[in-house]
Amino acid sequence: EKRVVKLLLLGTGGSGKSTIVKQMKILHGGSGTYSPGLTEVDRMTAVDTCRSNAVDSMAILLSACSRLGLALGPGLEDARARVLKATEAECGGKMYTVELAEDIHALWGDDCLQNVVTWA
Repeated sequence: EKRVVKLLLLGTGGSGKSTIVKQMKILHGGSGTYSPGLTEVDRMTAVDTCRSNAVDSMAILLSACSRLGLALGPGLEDARARVLKATEAECGGKMYTVELAEDIHALWGDDCLQNVVTWA
């Protein structure tokens, strides 16, 4: 016999209600019949969200470097330009390519960005 537990989640917008539901779905399967976590559509939506967050976060760090007058290391200006272009396109994770992932990785390793993160 399957035990059903109902849970009422209250909170303001952005407080994490949907996140809790998604985590429960991942850990315990979907509603109704047993399903092992996320559907393929849910997984792709989550991947797009993660990619979009990575690009947006890198753009914020790059902006902070500029405002603080810090210079990126040599050879990173093209990577910077590609990340900012992806952010301006506002296509979420849809514009995420291997090249963009490599750009984010290279920029993350730069001392300028690491200093911004440390100071934040």
